[in-house]
Amino acid sequence: METDVKDISGGDIPCSYGAGFASIMCFGRVDIVEDEEEKIKGLRLLMKHQTGRDFEITKEMAGGVSVIRLAVNELSCKVHP
Repeated sequence: METDVKDISGGDIPCSYGAGFASIMCFGRVDIVEDEEEKIKGLRLLMKHQTGRDFEITKEMAGGVSVIRLAVNELSCKVHP
């Protein structure tokens, strides 16, 4: 995943161009969450993180999406301003 991507101008020198970014890479195991209650809990947490608000997630809402759980074993981060 990456964020804060921005172009870095090299002016008249093509090889001086670049990009600034922050990134995270990880290795681990991914599983599709099948348990309905766990899916709803995950969707509520995601919405709280993204919006700062609490939402009611119904079984019907959860039934229309897939939720994937990532168990991280290895993690690395990099920032290039």
